[in-house]
Amino acid sequence: RLRLTRRHARHFATSGKVEIYRSDVNNIFFNFAAEEVLLSTTSTVPRLFLWRNEPTVTIGRHQNPWKECNLQKLEENKVTLFRRYSGGGAVLQDLGCTTFTFLNVDADFSIDRNFDIVTGALKNSFGFNAERSGRNDIQIDGKKISGSAFKYGEGVSLHHGTVLVDANMAALGQYLTPHKKKLQSKGVASVAARVTTLKALSPEVDHDAVCEALAKRFCEMYGADPATPVTLLDEESEIAKSEGFKKWRETYADWNWRFGRTPEFSHVLEERIEGVGLFEVHMQVQSGVITKCVIFSDSLFPDVVTKLQEALATKNYGSASVKEAVAAVAAEYEAGSPQMQAAAQFGEWLASEVGQ
Repeated sequence: RLRLTRRHARHFATSGKVEIYRSDVNNIFFNFAAEEVLLSTTSTVPRLFLWRNEPTVTIGRHQNPWKECNLQKLEENKVTLFRRYSGGGAVLQDLGCTTFTFLNVDADFSIDRNFDIVTGALKNSFGFNAERSGRNDIQIDGKKISGSAFKYGEGVSLHHGTVLVDANMAALGQYLTPHKKKLQSKGVASVAARVTTLKALSPEVDHDAVCEALAKRFCEMYGADPATPVTLLDEESEIAKSEGFKKWRETYADWNWRFGRTPEFSHVLEERIEGVGLFEVHMQVQSGVITKCVIFSDSLFPDVVTKLQEALATKNYGSASVKEAVAAVAAEYEAGSPQMQAAAQFGEWLASEVGQ
């Protein structure tokens, strides 16, 4: 087995012809921040970073989370929403999903070679008939087990992707299938694909085995010492203590990045609230903020509807902000009055629809 070491050297000294890192932290903000530090760190040798995360839905840089995900379910089950800087579609990750990152200088960066490493690892170590499919995917017997995305830095580029080892396939539909809404988006919609897991094909395969296989094939591809040590990254690592890491971690976790990067879209919601009326809510949303709200309703309280329209404009598009805005309108009326109750019921419904 490859030897694991903990190194805290600031410049991440090389070992032979390659460097291999593996995260001991299953937090996506930690792991992507570590990836960014590796991308910005000067190194003349190929590098491989292996990691996995607690349940997380990741979306591409230009995707719309309200279109791609069921945000209400994510919030209920404490599943993290993460926006990548790279492109690609919406992906559900959990501890049964191994993530790999290849980093290399532009002059020696080869996507084809990277895919050969992954397919070769799956073939050589487990006997899987793994083949590249299209530009981004890897399939086994016609079923997708891996997807990739790419990012090009200043002199260094990266290719990261996932391998479905023992992922919770039932959750794919639960989290990546939103409620049916009248939604027109300028974002990039994810395309559903037939998928499977390595565990379903071979029960003995697990995360550790896949990491071993990838590291082994990585060393073989570059003619490196098969005993090349693997550097474990954790909260005490020098990388995690750097200012660059802290900055990236905060950036990725920030609401404005995760939701505020959402492309402009028009969102139309309809509901009949018993005893209150029919509501058709049109919201224009840009950078995660409601820029315009128009409510059509047959409610007997037109003043409440007008106040709701005004209160929702300029608010963040999310459950907490909607609740706050509607609560302020309800507070303008006498406790227990029909107007207060109408506003409260409307707010409860709308907050549940927008999620997060």
